[in-house]
Amino acid sequence: MLGLFGRATDERRIELDLHTQPGARWEAIVGGATLAVALTLNYLAGGAFQSRYSAVVFPFFVVLVARGVTTLSDPRVRAGVVALVVGLGFIGGIRNVFTDRTEAGEVAAILRAHAAPGDLVVYCPDQLGPAVHRLAPSDLDQVTYPAFGSAAFVDWVDYTARLARADPVAFAHDALARARDHTLWYVTSPGYITHPVVCDTLSSLFAASRRREVRLGPNEHFFEHPGLQEFPAPAPVSG
Repeated sequence: MLGLFGRATDERRIELDLHTQPGARWEAIVGGATLAVALTLNYLAGGAFQSRYSAVVFPFFVVLVARGVTTLSDPRVRAGVVALVVGLGFIGGIRNVFTDRTEAGEVAAILRAHAAPGDLVVYCPDQLGPAVHRLAPSDLDQVTYPAFGSAAFVDWVDYTARLARADPVAFAHDALARARDHTLWYVTSPGYITHPVVCDTLSSLFAASRRREVRLGPNEHFFEHPGLQEFPAPAPVSG
């Protein structure tokens, strides 16, 4: 607020101008308008929101805060405020350093220890793919529901429409055929509004053809909590 409206008159006084200060006006307009338009369109579209989505306007916010600090003309006060802000920033960052937001590391550890080259890894929903893919062995065949796309990225284009057109029965048949004599590993998680039942359906379809073993259950302590199921290849029929 000081950065947008304030101007130092001396070391003890700050003058507020409701017309805003020229050195911060356009930064505030661009940053504020961007955030307002984005939030409005997101709300009208019924989309979800996480605070990290607002990162696009963070540089404008930093500029306004920096200008606000300059309205404190007393060098001692200014240094103290900067030290306080930096200290609070470090305190706020502790959670990001020491708190795991995803169970992907545990899933990837099991794959590294037990998966064989050429094994098929299926992700449902595909939103679990990027976190596990970057940690899992590179010699695995990693695909996503519904179109056997790359697990490295999430394709958000026409997302719900493509899910609505997908056939889980056909996908399960093709996935089992693709796995052939390799183990099929299934990475899945409940609670995604875009995939209310289909991921459980796929698990049941896989289990109808192969033995299912739950190697890791979803742990809701994590923000992203993928579980891991193993479907070993059927034992060869002896002649």
